[in-house]
Amino acid sequence: MFESVRKIFYGAQTPEIALQLSTVDQASKLDVEVKSYKIPCEQEQLRPPRVVKVGAIQNKIILSTDKPVAEQKKALEQRIKDIIELAALENVNVICLQELWTAPFFLCTR
Repeated sequence: MFESVRKIFYGAQTPEIALQLSTVDQASKLDVEVKSYKIPCEQEQLRPPRVVKVGAIQNKIILSTDKPVAEQKKALEQRIKDIIELAALENVNVICLQELWTAPFFLCTR
């Protein structure tokens, strides 16, 4: 019963994929949570199978919101750069950034 309800709310379970140790170490240093899952799909009839790795980035406030906006923006850009480099360690093909990632958290800034 629980599995049926869970599947309705959250969809089919996807198996987790082990990450490289270097990725896990770097993620720990950056204070970034990294997860990897395999989403099974039907094999196409006319094309050979291929692996598409997608990275989804949800950022967080880096500097205090009372700091100058230029400093906040620079800190955000550096963090995103570090996260994209982390994704490259796992050969991610597609990176999805959060909306307005280039701006400080303007609702909190002033």
